[in-house]
Amino acid sequence: MGLLRFAAIAFGIYLIFRLIARFLLPLLGKYFVKKATQNMKDQMKTKTEGEKIYQDEKVIIRKTSPNKTNNSKSNDDEFVDFEEV
Repeated sequence: MGLLRFAAIAFGIYLIFRLIARFLLPLLGKYFVKKATQNMKDQMKTKTEGEKIYQDEKVIIRKTSPNKTNNSKSNDDEFVDFEEV
């Protein structure tokens, strides 16, 4: 009798867990994906438009970073041609 009661309770808990997983987890997943997407959009907006420092009614002051260029391959390098001896 005790084993049958334990099996019924365990089966009931299993069914409740499956219902929660089926309906609640997709909603949580959508929420976190939406939140991450919004964070990425905000980061890209800050990167392209600059960080907002001050905002008045008509004036917005933004701090922008200078354009970064790849300096590892510059054309100013001197080329040396070696001859075989």
